[in-house]
Amino acid sequence: MEEDLPGVLCGYHLGRARPLPGRVDGAFLAASLHTSRARQHFARIANGVTRFGLTLGATRGFPVPLPPMSEQRRIATVLESVDRTITTTSADLATTSSLYDAVSSHLLTPNASDIAPGGWRTLPVSSVITPLRFDRAKQIPKHLYASDGQWPVYDQSPAAPAAFTNDSDRLISRSGPVIIFGDHTKTFRYVTPPFALGAEGTKPLVVHPAFYPQFVFHALRRLRIPGRGYNRYYSVLRDQRLLVPTRRVQERVARILDAALDARSALCTLTRRTDALYRCLLNRIIFR
Repeated sequence: MEEDLPGVLCGYHLGRARPLPGRVDGAFLAASLHTSRARQHFARIANGVTRFGLTLGATRGFPVPLPPMSEQRRIATVLESVDRTITTTSADLATTSSLYDAVSSHLLTPNASDIAPGGWRTLPVSSVITPLRFDRAKQIPKHLYASDGQWPVYDQSPAAPAAFTNDSDRLISRSGPVIIFGDHTKTFRYVTPPFALGAEGTKPLVVHPAFYPQFVFHALRRLRIPGRGYNRYYSVLRDQRLLVPTRRVQERVARILDAALDARSALCTLTRRTDALYRCLLNRIIFR
């Protein structure tokens, strides 16, 4: 803190720390305490067994570099600029996600959708999708995940992809797209071969030829699968029912929703890259 905050009280597990005037810029100090070096230092000296804590006295032992005040302020200005970009991009991502949800709800609800007011059928999920048959020995356990490689590895985690591999013997190869269902997380991912599968809770599904795969993917995402704790959910999924229009309308709906989801994916990528840039700058500029 650089000054008092009238009317503000610090709650439990919080403390106030002021930078020394003339020696350190407050924004520069705050950035220094967010570096990976600072986190590692505080992790080593934290007290506790199941719940960890730090005293203000303990934090004073962390060595903070002190370039001239003018340079501190320039560094803080750069980092704050990137941080504002992250905040703006995150807000845009939230807006785009809400837009996708609203559009998909409208287009996938027969009574509300103006793209196809009639011709919808209610079908069990089991008649629209079927599990992909493959050699389970090809699945890659998490300890073999690589951070880079020639082919993506998908599992039930929200990361897209979860990892990479260079092992061609583990690839899933087929002519059409695959919908990957997280058997524990209830997530859906639309992927095209070749790719590899993670070993934990990953259920690859293929769409019946009578249906448009992208439409089915978006329709599955709209399902409300009841929770039952950390369990397997495919048996619940296959008993759900989907509202399905004609094939022509499926394609029209899918094209609209693909565009909305592509915009969301682009913002997700931009957010991750900007955050990675911030963390890189944070560590390399402050501790050179």
